[in-house]
Amino acid sequence: MLATTAITHAGITFGPLKAQPGQNVRLVSKSEASDGRIESKQPGASANSTIRIVRERDLVWTFREPLADGTRRGMVQVNQLETTTTLSAAGKDDAKKDTSPLTGKMFAMSKLPTGDWIFELDGSVPEARVREEIDELKVYLNRNWYPDRELEAGDTWEFDPAWIKMIVHKDLRNAKTIGTMRLRQIRRAVDKETAVITVNIRSTGSDFH
Repeated sequence: MLATTAITHAGITFGPLKAQPGQNVRLVSKSEASDGRIESKQPGASANSTIRIVRERDLVWTFREPLADGTRRGMVQVNQLETTTTLSAAGKDDAKKDTSPLTGKMFAMSKLPTGDWIFELDGSVPEARVREEIDELKVYLNRNWYPDRELEAGDTWEFDPAWIKMIVHKDLRNAKTIGTMRLRQIRRAVDKETAVITVNIRSTGSDFH
């Protein structure tokens, strides 16, 4: 993970994680809940199967200059928003892919200084069908990952990976999700510095029976 900030002298200090006007931010993620077990019972017989759920996300955010009243603006392009569920029983796999209607779409977004993000969907997208996906986008945009202090190479800190947590909890409601970051290196150039960060996100717990 790379993050670019303004120049400092010794360590590095991050402001709120908000992309600057004209900047693009791409987010690619893949989460998997595997080895879930399903037992179905019928009179005189029972059957066992396993289930695996894979969720894949590929989003590109573009931020614009704020309006005079402080309203933030931008665009989001959804390259991929898919969930694949594979049910395995008796040596056979049955995979089903659910592709969100948002896939392949690009739409505007805005946020008043005291409000939440609003996404301007066109009429081709059934809003009721994509409500959870829209909530995911809002959680990601409201993220706050960095401590309010100067950091040196080697420093570590915990953060709330709310966006990943939201995706994981779709499949594992009781999962405990914790995020840790480590500042590996600070690369300095004439007019900027770039932080190289290692991100570790762990989820434990299961709901499959």
